Amino acid sequence: MERSSIARVSRLNNRIMEKKLYDRQWRLNNPGKVKEYRRLDYLKHKDRIKKQAKEWKEKNREKILLYWRKKHYEKSKESERERMKIWYLNNRQKALERGERYRINHMVAARLRAMRYRVRKMGAEGIFTIDEWEDLKMKHGYACVDCFRKEPEIKLEADHEIPLIKNGTNYIGNIKPRCRSCNARKGAKIFSSNNV
Repeated sequence: MERSSIARVSRLNNRIMEKKLYDRQWRLNNPGKVKEYRRLDYLKHKDRIKKQAKEWKEKNREKILLYWRKKHYEKSKESERERMKIWYLNNRQKALERGERYRINHMVAARLRAMRYRVRKMGAEGIFTIDEWEDLKMKHGYACVDCFRKEPEIKLEADHEIPLIKNGTNYIGNIKPRCRSCNARKGAKIFSSNNV
């Protein structure tokens, strides 16, 4: 009994594969008819198709963005870089003002980006987010871990407890909030808080 059902399933699978191959070949041989059938089907079910497409786009927004970025970035990387250089040369003052406005409005993000650049340049590993940095500052009461002065009296900086030049990481576990003067005093030394 089992053999006959297996044979039946096998024959069914073979028929399905033959049908798929036939359909594929027919579509390749009749592109005009395929286009017309698709057009008529679209007109007949236009609302349903649009709704499905919209839902799919909303669900797969990241996938779509990644696809287009990759496709167009690789294709136009050099020309885009050249275009931005020309724009910068023609609008240097405007670009500088825009950059300054961004740094003022997004000071924490700008500092973290500068730090990440330095970390990449030194070949250290690890990264932390703005949210992790804000949580760390809140955990320490928005105060410097050495002099205990608080924001907004001072501006806290992310200091590496084990410095990057001494193979420290850039993970949040190696970061302490310090004011500029305490951070500068510590320099590249390795020590725990309150040992200044």
